[in-house]
Amino acid sequence: MMTMNRILFVPVFLVLAALLTACDKEATLVASAPQEFYDFPQGDNAYDAEFETFYQQYGSYVLYRFSDNDFRWNGTTRLLYMARQAEPAAIAPAFDFIKKACLQDYSEERLQSLLPFKMLLSAGVHQLTANANQPTGYDTVASNLGVYSGLNQVTFGYANAQLGSLTASQKLDLQASLHRAFFTQALSRAKFEVPAAFVALFDATGNSATAYRSLGFLEYQRSYTATLDFLMFVYAALRYNQQDFSTRYLGSTLDPSGRTALKYALIRTYLSEEWGLAINEINNRAL
Repeated sequence: MMTMNRILFVPVFLVLAALLTACDKEATLVASAPQEFYDFPQGDNAYDAEFETFYQQYGSYVLYRFSDNDFRWNGTTRLLYMARQAEPAAIAPAFDFIKKACLQDYSEERLQSLLPFKMLLSAGVHQLTANANQPTGYDTVASNLGVYSGLNQVTFGYANAQLGSLTASQKLDLQASLHRAFFTQALSRAKFEVPAAFVALFDATGNSATAYRSLGFLEYQRSYTATLDFLMFVYAALRYNQQDFSTRYLGSTLDPSGRTALKYALIRTYLSEEWGLAINEINNRAL
């Protein structure tokens, strides 16, 4: 028995020594090159070179060809939305709009925080509704959402011929939606937090279709969070100039508690001081 114990002991000792040696060697390993997820660039047009430069600078893909899962995959489920492939002639104008309406407003450092893993240029983003009589199991709602923020993407839904014929008001809607979508992405990846002063003003106690205004909410939502409230104020502050915002949301009838006015003032200061946004220029911009 003594002999057998010795025979067993020696291999175990050698294995432990080998493992320790291997761990020591691992400390000198060189990191591999970053993993590429797409065949990129996707073509040889002038905008393809721009998208490649954009990726090299920010690590964010701009894709105009994408799979259903690139848009719909949501971690464990698939979104009840679909995105149509971009119209080739509208790809460059669509990205130009995104730059003018949103990206140009931020510093290089802030863009690093805001930009998602990928931006999808789509001819339309549409909601899906269940229909067992269809081969896909769904009907497609005709209206175009314009902008959608998913798991790791922001999709722009006007890479189509309609972009140039949108009204000034529709373009301002689209602009504010883009800003909100990028803020949504950054919050989802913990790139920043909703400011504590805003959270302190948030209170959903007693929220209802008749009481939401007195709580300082801009519209009725059955389930509110401080993050949702914050994103709604980001959209509204960048969509409406001060006079329009006041007409829509402020005053003794629309804001009986005065909490909306407090949130609005806080958001304007926050967006200006923390993100460097020229708010008055943005919500009065000609696009």
